[in-house]
Formats: sequence, C-alpha cells, structure tokens
Amino acid sequence: MNDLIKYVDSLFINYRKDKNTQDFKEEILSNLEAKWSDYISQGMDEAEALKRVKGSITSIDGLVEDSKLIFSDRFKLERLQVTLMGLMIGWILTIPLMIFQRFNVLNISLFLMVIIYGIYYISQTKQNQDSDRISIVYIEGYYRYRKAAWLIWGLFFAVSCILITGIHFASNIWFLRPVHIDGPYQFAMLAIQYYIPFITILIPVTMTRICSILRKNEAGETV
Repeated sequence: MNDLIKYVDSLFINYRKDKNTQDFKEEILSNLEAKWSDYISQGMDEAEALKRVKGSITSIDGLVEDSKLIFSDRFKLERLQVTLMGLMIGWILTIPLMIFQRFNVLNISLFLMVIIYGIYYISQTKQNQDSDRISIVYIEGYYRYRKAAWLIWGLFFAVSCILITGIHFASNIWFLRPVHIDGPYQFAMLAIQYYIPFITILIPVTMTRICSILRKNEAGETV
C-alpha cells in the first residue's frame, strides 16, 4: 500500500505537521485502505481499485481540528432535500394568506423557489445517486451557523413583535386604555402581521436539520 501512503502524504504536504494533523492523516489513510480492500474483495484489480480510491478524495482544503470526513454527494443531496422541504412547508403555510391579495407575491415567490429547487434536486439525484465520494467538512462551522441562525431569528421575531405591538397598541398601553379590536377582519389582519415573522422559524429549523444529516453522513470507519 505504499502508493496509497504516498498519495495521502501528498494531500498533506502543505499543512503543518502537528498531532492533530497527523491523527487526521491516519484517519484518512485508514478509511482509504478500507475502501481499497473492499474494492479488491469485489473482484476489482489493484490498479483500478487504487484509482477509484484516489478519486474519492482529491483535496483536503480547509483542514482544521474539527473537520470530518463525509460522503459529500450524499450530504449534498440530503441538504438539498431538507432545503426543498423547508421551502415547501413555507409555501403551504402562506397559502391561507392568499385570501388577502397583497400577500400573493410572497406565496408565488415561494412556489417558484420550490419548482427551481425541485428541478435542481432531481437533476442532482440522477447524477450522484450511487456516488461514494469523500470530502472534508468543518463541522464546527455548521454548528456555529445553526446557533447564529437561531439567535438572529429570535432577535428578528422579538423585534417584529415589539414593533407590531407598538404600532397598533402603543397609545393604549401608554395611557392604560383597554385594547379594542373591531371585528374579525381587523383581528385576522393583526394576527397575520405576527404570523408572517413566525413563519421564518423555518430558516433555523432547516439549519438544525442540516447539522443532523451532516453527522449522519460522516464517513467514519465505515468507508
């Protein structure tokens, strides 16, 4: 397996030689050796098996302490699927708003995004259905994005609620007057103004789901 060892060495040639890098290097080598052995057991000749193994990982750009090996094409497809589901749910949740004409643009825009993402997802599924390519992903970065997404959404929703409440009820609250809502239509319009910012919770929820499928697609020792 000297050829495979030399290949892995070449991947790390531009990186510092410390314990973390060495451990990661050994992990990659172990996974690639397991993949090579699996190809050989399937009847593939050694040269072709080596070529396939090398082709499964061609770069380690972005190597950091919290990087992990993942099945990149599988993760990409599931990430697209989760995003598509988020858009579909958002579109469905805005359908009731179409009884108010001014919200039609929002619903139609989401519908068009569902169509575009759906077509792209189908095309990627056909291209990468049985792919076993491996790449390195900075997992900690995804968790930071998830945390930031929830924080930003929480602030956005809180500020939106404060502004909406202030616009409609500031004078009542200030002068301690009772709040009056004149009929079901006014109530519906008021509820919608709180409802629309709440729908954006789908953004951090989608980010959370992406983090979970990232862990599921780790190559680990199963490569």
